Amino acid sequence: MRVFITAVSAFAALMVVMTIANIVPRILFPRPSIQQVSLVPPDFDALRVRGTNAFSVVSQGGNTEELTNHLKRLKAISAGPGETAKYNHALNVVVLAARERSTPPGGEPRKVALDLAGAGDAGFLLMSDEPTIWTVRNPPSGARAKIAVESEAAFDIEDAPAGLLAGFRVAAFGASGVARPADYINGQGTPAFRRFCAAIATWANFFNVPFKDVRFWQYGQTSELDLRATQVSARGQEALWARSIAMECDPPPTTPQTVFAPLPRVQRRIVRY
Repeated sequence: MRVFITAVSAFAALMVVMTIANIVPRILFPRPSIQQVSLVPPDFDALRVRGTNAFSVVSQGGNTEELTNHLKRLKAISAGPGETAKYNHALNVVVLAARERSTPPGGEPRKVALDLAGAGDAGFLLMSDEPTIWTVRNPPSGARAKIAVESEAAFDIEDAPAGLLAGFRVAAFGASGVARPADYINGQGTPAFRRFCAAIATWANFFNVPFKDVRFWQYGQTSELDLRATQVSARGQEALWARSIAMECDPPPTTPQTVFAPLPRVQRRIVRY
């Protein structure tokens, strides 16, 4: 019996010693806590939107997070690199003049329908300077990279198949050097007009279309645009014929006036007899 008690006591003592051996070092020498650090890449879309609002001449209210999410959605439905040149062999530029009274912040945006039934192999650049909702109608089967937008204000596009949006340059999303319809309407010879021409040249390069072949239309307010490969017309307005923007951005030099050489002076001697 004593042997059994002794063995149990020895075992209990051993367990106590082992427990103390494990606990004491932890008390005297605690293990340093390790905090896991995860690197989160910066959201460049959010930085662009916030930077635009921060450095704008006139700051306005607005939900930058909502604007950033809208930018991401437009980028997600846009065509991929190189598709503009693959699916298009012409570029048509449409400038829409602003309404007489611009839409106030938070007001209803302008709505314009786009009929693409006759788009063919042409792309279309839409230039506006106010919030606009572009609604796509009759897109050709398999059409991609057809619509591009240049605007100061944010825009939206509805009923557009994925990949139909070719790209966009929007000041509200952080783009710089964005052209406005007024840059063209106010006439040639101004820095604003040169900015307009530079913007068109950028899009011509993006679509891989020679600048001299870019066709151009200017319309006032309309609710629908008929976008055809060789003709763009606006509902309720007289149809215009295409003209080359290159002729206006880079007009031919004026013909110099012909300068005639001065007539030689002839001295005559009068001889009297």
